Amino acid sequence: MRQIVVWIVLFVFGIEDWKKKRISLPGLTLFLAGGVLSRIWEEQNDCGSLLLSLIPGGVLLLLAFAAPEGLGTGDGLVLLGIGLFLPWQQTLALLAGALALSSAWGILLMLRHRGGRKTTLPFVPFLWLAFSVGGIVFLIAA
Repeated sequence: MRQIVVWIVLFVFGIEDWKKKRISLPGLTLFLAGGVLSRIWEEQNDCGSLLLSLIPGGVLLLLAFAAPEGLGTGDGLVLLGIGLFLPWQQTLALLAGALALSSAWGILLMLRHRGGRKTTLPFVPFLWLAFSVGGIVFLIAA
């Protein structure tokens, strides 16, 4: 159930991020609150695992504050929310997959002369794509 919630939220946020280059604060608030409530509801009180799951989002938030022209704070908050729903291993793999996909897209844009070093890309659609590809690979492997 958690994977379905994350997939739907990433899909909706991904469309919003692609079109508007931002993610709505009310939607983010609901997602984060839902993650906290799901942890409480399912009585997942392993603080160590929770902290590990939140590290990727925390790192993105720090990067967003350190270099505001790069990543947005919404990207870090979305990844924090994902960390509330998914185990740390899956959250970290998702971040790595999204970084690889967005890098490949950026390189493709530069090779086709449709973007440069300063071209901004929305990140959440790549989180959704990485999550979707990972789910398909998992289903095929199972």
